Amino acid sequence: MSGAGSESFAEFHAHLCGIPLDRIWLTPPPGTATEADLIAKWETPPHSRCELVDGTLIERSGSFLGSVILGALARHVGRIVDEHDLGACFAGNLPYRLRPDLIRVPWFSFAPWEQFPDDEVPDEKLATFTPALVVEVANTKTTTSEYDRKVREFFVAGTRLAWVIDLHTRSVKVYTSAQKSKDVEETGTLDGGKVLP
Repeated sequence: MSGAGSESFAEFHAHLCGIPLDRIWLTPPPGTATEADLIAKWETPPHSRCELVDGTLIERSGSFLGSVILGALARHVGRIVDEHDLGACFAGNLPYRLRPDLIRVPWFSFAPWEQFPDDEVPDEKLATFTPALVVEVANTKTTTSEYDRKVREFFVAGTRLAWVIDLHTRSVKVYTSAQKSKDVEETGTLDGGKVLP
């Protein structure tokens, strides 16, 4: 079993940031899953939306309210991106290959045109480019450490801005680096900075 040299499932589970056990797929066995396994889960019924983390398939967890908020956010960000021809926006069904054993799927993402050859979005099952902005929605089926780790992984890959929406506190944690973040309350304003000028 992979996971930073884990010798017990408790250590392995902690390495996966303590996510709820019902989100960890047992087929294939944790620590042995591959990109092909992930694609098969996506492409065959019931079309399970998973991520690949250290050879383990992890089910993504969403909520109705989170979907409503993301829909509104996608409309606003999409309008700005289109009006200024900044790049392309992606709904939460695009898996990004951050490294061979790590495929993450943010709930929303944006990538500027310079990420694509000839200003065209490639037709690929696993995105090989890195988004400039990723948006995640935390809920009762996720853990804080899970999103902290996920944000770090995206920044290591080249992401420059991340928003983690917390439905419970009705706030957004805005990351401008893996180590630097600030909280924006419900009445605050999200600023795209240099990523979405």
